[in-house]
Amino acid sequence: MIWIFLGAAAVLVAGYRAYDNIRRCGYDVRRDYRYDVSNAPELEAAIEGNTVRFAHTAVQTVLVEVEMAASFWGLWRRPGVDVRSGTRVSRHVFEHGGRGRRFLVVDAEASRLECSPRTLRRFRIVGVRALALPELSSGLLVLSPHPDDAEIAAFGLYAAAAAKAAVVTVTAGDGGKRPYKTLIGDETAAYELKAQMRVGDSLCVPRLGGVAAERIVNLGYSDGTLAAMYRRPDTPVAAPKTTIGSPQRYRRLNSGTVALPPRETATWNGLVDDLCRLLRTFDPQTLVLPFPRFDRAPDHRYATLAMIEAILREERTQMTLLLYTNHLPENELYPYGPAGTAVDLPPSLNAKVSLLPVSFPLEASMQARKLLALEAMSVLRPDPSWTTPSGMAALGCKAVVNLLKGKDKSYFRRAVRANELFFSLHASALHSPQTLASLFPEGFFDNASQPATTAAGEKASSAAE
Repeated sequence: MIWIFLGAAAVLVAGYRAYDNIRRCGYDVRRDYRYDVSNAPELEAAIEGNTVRFAHTAVQTVLVEVEMAASFWGLWRRPGVDVRSGTRVSRHVFEHGGRGRRFLVVDAEASRLECSPRTLRRFRIVGVRALALPELSSGLLVLSPHPDDAEIAAFGLYAAAAAKAAVVTVTAGDGGKRPYKTLIGDETAAYELKAQMRVGDSLCVPRLGGVAAERIVNLGYSDGTLAAMYRRPDTPVAAPKTTIGSPQRYRRLNSGTVALPPRETATWNGLVDDLCRLLRTFDPQTLVLPFPRFDRAPDHRYATLAMIEAILREERTQMTLLLYTNHLPENELYPYGPAGTAVDLPPSLNAKVSLLPVSFPLEASMQARKLLALEAMSVLRPDPSWTTPSGMAALGCKAVVNLLKGKDKSYFRRAVRANELFFSLHASALHSPQTLASLFPEGFFDNASQPATTAAGEKASSAAE
């Protein structure tokens, strides 16, 4: 009798685990990803089963469009595929129970790709297209809404272009979860210390990638306030967690070579003016910033909106925009799989995304540098409570539980990958209201709490109408 009971319990636990694995994705994993990649050059290649043979031997990044379906065991074990090209093997991971069309980003180094499916009952290669590499010979500016966003999304990219790269952080990072509970009893003082630590991180960590101090800037606005600033562009917005409402408190830590005016109050128009000045100062030809459609963090969306307004105001429409995602709207698990695996295209289930992906490959040595850069960010490390025996035990238990449940949301897993993924857009396209509106989630400009009081908002709202 006991064995029947234990068997029934095991079946229930396994069933719930399979259900939970699918539920945590936040979308229907059985649907096709929708991308329009027709503008990417189709490669001359022969597809024979799970093998692709290119007509010409060339090292390049390719986009492999596939049809897949997870096996029964894929409800518990991560389905995926290993792709071999010469001596290079890249691992690509899908959702538990996934089915449909997916897009793999593969760094090819030979004329042949060999795919080895894992925990899949169906796998078919549909097509192969070429992807361009980011242009690094000209100036590069990475827009980071918070301290650490630039490192999460693009440390490898800006480190490779360090001589001509600039990193601009918009906020002091004085929001989020309550910090330093075991060190500081006063909540306001704890958040102010968190801001000091994170501003210091934003100004120091890019130097680990080789960026010069005079090309690193923190604008000092408060975490979580950009939406309120946008709603009333000329009205000062106070910091919600601290008593420090002046951006000047933090921006005075910047290098004296960056010509920014002192700002005692935080307003939207002041932010856009700052970004205009930085565009003139650094004169970038490539601009790296969040992709609002694929990033649910409000500050990320509004930081991009502010930069778009600055681009239009300065008429700098010859730049290339590279858009990234750090907070997928559906979940905080993407990219799937362990550290070191590939970043493939994120889920897009409704309107087709027509922007072409751009991938920057990271060798093992660069992945190690990126890991250390992330570890240098104070907010990504465990809370100092781990220094006590009880804190160490709690931290260890939490890590084991997250590992067993597959709920590891840390950026040490999600960001340290075989490549960094972006979507490319030429800045001249921002003059199109339809293109501008497509960069943001559907209905973003329709919300009454987000009036179109800015040039960019007016353009996008006219497209929505």
